[in-house]
Amino acid sequence: MILKPAYLLPLGLFLVGFGCSSPTEEIQENAIERQIEANTGTNANVDIQDDTVTFRDENTNMVIGNNAALPDGWPTDLVVPENGRIVVAAVTRENGGGATLSAESPLTPGELAAWYAAQMKTKGYAQESSANFGGSVSASYKKGESTIGFLFSASSGGDANFRSLVTAGYSVE
Repeated sequence: MILKPAYLLPLGLFLVGFGCSSPTEEIQENAIERQIEANTGTNANVDIQDDTVTFRDENTNMVIGNNAALPDGWPTDLVVPENGRIVVAAVTRENGGGATLSAESPLTPGELAAWYAAQMKTKGYAQESSANFGGSVSASYKKGESTIGFLFSASSGGDANFRSLVTAGYSVE
């Protein structure tokens, strides 16, 4: 799933104002919704609560932030790492459907890659590729018409409890 630039600019502007009071959040929500609607022609719904933004339109359901949870319609094959923290999770119904996940984990990139390899095998996926480069690991898995690609890298965040970041894309052909 590729997020449209028209969604990213207004949502990025929101991130500058994390933690605002409720009236300010409502003003931000309305401004972001109008900007997305003007750029895409789609009816957007943005909700800001507790350092988390939820975005919905007729094709996309996305959650971004410190308290992010999996959005409605999340594919059961794409799991969040044990003791992981979701940063971004998005699903789309466009082009056959898909999902994007970005989550932090206390595991190292290699440990996280091994954990996901076991999860994918349990779910009936076959590994198509993998590579190690500069401390990061990538891997892709396929089952029927579903493909999941992963990138596991060292976390650059300030929280010492989270040592790596997984970025995953799920697509259905």
